[in-house]
Amino acid sequence: MLPWVIGPVPLIGTILSAAVFLGNVITRKGLTVGSLFASIVLTAFIVGYAELITQPPLQPWLTIALAQVAGVPILGIFLVVLRSVQANRKPLRNPDWGPLRNGIGKAVAFLALWNGLTILFFNTGCEDLTYSADYEKCYTGEKILGMHGPFLNVFIVVLFGVPSLCMIGFGIIGSFWKQRQDARKAATLSDQRIREVRDTTKPPP
Repeated sequence: MLPWVIGPVPLIGTILSAAVFLGNVITRKGLTVGSLFASIVLTAFIVGYAELITQPPLQPWLTIALAQVAGVPILGIFLVVLRSVQANRKPLRNPDWGPLRNGIGKAVAFLALWNGLTILFFNTGCEDLTYSADYEKCYTGEKILGMHGPFLNVFIVVLFGVPSLCMIGFGIIGSFWKQRQDARKAATLSDQRIREVRDTTKPPP
């Protein structure tokens, strides 16, 4: 009976993502752009399905926050597995945190806007729409994505929210990393200047 709880697009996307993930593990391609996106989709499906079968009586904002926070370690596990099986992987040295630091503001703005819109329409179903044209569009969307409810709400906020949350986290880490590196450079320069001063003031033998 339509609309179904989990629509064909999330279901097919999850199946394809599982195939990509397992393929990269078996072939030891490891972490690639494709397996990264596959891991994000798998994370969204896992958290969304957990919400569907439990449906805890929480406020929408708390449901969204917990779902996105729970999605971060799940995504991390997927990425660690991909990285650990990757053949001929290069060691991560001196990572470039610049793009992540510069993207913190955009990620925060996007996350706030996306979560705000989701909270606003969290409990609004197609039957709540007053115009028939809007109802038809909404019903068509439910045929493709699934019923507007616990699974779809959480699936979408995790799909777009967890990457933004990770970008914010890594951006903050990058900022601290840069401060630490700058402090080390400043300390090194200070030591060099002290040694130079000592060398110039040292009396000749």
